[in-house]
Amino acid sequence: MDLSAPAALVAGDPSLVAQSPGAVGHGQLRFMALAEYARNPLALISPRQRREEVVESQGWLHAGASLSLWHRWLAAVDVPLLLLQTGQNPAFDARLPPASGSVSLGDPRLTLRGRVLGEANAFALGVGVAVTVPLATGAYAGGSGATLAPFVSAGHDDRSGFSAFQLGFSLRKAQTLPGILPTRIGSSLDLGIGAGVVLDRAGTTRLGPELSARFITANGARVFDPRSTTCLVLLHLQHRVAGGPLVVGAAVGPGLGLSPGAADYRALLSLSFSPDVPAPPPDGDRDTVPDSSDMCPSLPGEPSNDPLMHGCPLAPPDADGDAIPDSMDACPRTPGVPHVTRAQHGCPPMADRDRDRVADADDACPDQPGSRSDDPAQNGCPKPAPAATLQESSISISEQVQFETGTAQLRPESEAILREVLQVLQEHRELELVEVAGHTDDTGGAAFNERLSRERAASVLEWLVAHGAERSRLTSRGYGATRPLADNATPEGRTKNRRVELVILRRAAREPKQP
Repeated sequence: MDLSAPAALVAGDPSLVAQSPGAVGHGQLRFMALAEYARNPLALISPRQRREEVVESQGWLHAGASLSLWHRWLAAVDVPLLLLQTGQNPAFDARLPPASGSVSLGDPRLTLRGRVLGEANAFALGVGVAVTVPLATGAYAGGSGATLAPFVSAGHDDRSGFSAFQLGFSLRKAQTLPGILPTRIGSSLDLGIGAGVVLDRAGTTRLGPELSARFITANGARVFDPRSTTCLVLLHLQHRVAGGPLVVGAAVGPGLGLSPGAADYRALLSLSFSPDVPAPPPDGDRDTVPDSSDMCPSLPGEPSNDPLMHGCPLAPPDADGDAIPDSMDACPRTPGVPHVTRAQHGCPPMADRDRDRVADADDACPDQPGSRSDDPAQNGCPKPAPAATLQESSISISEQVQFETGTAQLRPESEAILREVLQVLQEHRELELVEVAGHTDDTGGAAFNERLSRERAASVLEWLVAHGAERSRLTSRGYGATRPLADNATPEGRTKNRRVELVILRRAAREPKQP
């Protein structure tokens, strides 16, 4: 069984009984040598109801080392040597081995821990696990098997003092020792509390109380029963020699409880090589740039010679320096301005008098707000009103249908207005019958005018049918000069009278369904 102090000896820690959370330093090695003396660490009540001091005294030497990584993680080892041991030989019960006086190796303890919350230079929380390896070579120098002890820790360590708190659970093999009263060993709940205050202005000397306790919870033991409780109270003084890496310490205090390891008192002397590595300044985004100078403290970035970009992510390429990344810049070699249109984003401001987002250089109507068009002649111009619109009794056209002079042959420029007429017919299926009416002025004889108007109306009808209109919905008629709109005495009047009209003869009550 292991009768050493219920302590957490880690090289570089300020407390002897409670581990600090995490670590300070990266690649920093620390070493420790600690001498421990315990008086009466194992006393049992024999069947004769006498207190039998099975182990009267023990002297231990602990050699330890630790390695800190990234100011967060720590790996440590503690190797105990039992140098001195006295006690009953033989013991009152043959099942108890005699307290040998030879030097023995104890069970080495390996620790791995890390900080999970808080900064290295402030109060923090950590988690870890300690494992003892059953390599003890003598009686009462080690346990009967390996021990696994996960734990959580909290505390701080700065120029004003330190605090440490550790709570863990040790899993170990159960044992019951002989005697009139059962003395049980097994898995336990472990507690360590330590604190220290600085005694001098240089911050090299610290003094404070420490408490460690082990409560057996397995093998039939009751928590807080004195026979299953091991407790140690220490007053710990430590001094950093000349402010250097060497730290000497001394601690003494009584033991409480009746469980194995609860000595009458213990005294400890320590010597450590523990360089005082300053903790890194706060760095919330962990980009190695301290928050105090980090212009982007919540975004991981890079150090920069530009104080306004120090600690910020690297800016994307911007060849023209207009703060618009080249990947989004439509004019990556010319400084420009932001724009909602992708094709102009990052380009110099364009001249646009009518503010229709069409540059004056490309705007066919630079003084009239319009819209973009694939037709350069209409780009930036207002959309023209429809040339053919549906009225109550007709399809009104704003442009005249043009014919070759004195004939019924359609001129090419008439196709645009006829296509709009065709669109109206296709969109309004309720128009069951539409008359194409031809009209002329009074130039020429009546018979000639009547024939010409009839042929021109028929020519329009045939064009519409040839381009998709149903012949059954169309009829044509020529009226000659019998229905003038204006006075034929003027050129303007005669121009208005030479026309084609589309008159609705029959309209359905409701729009029929598309075939």
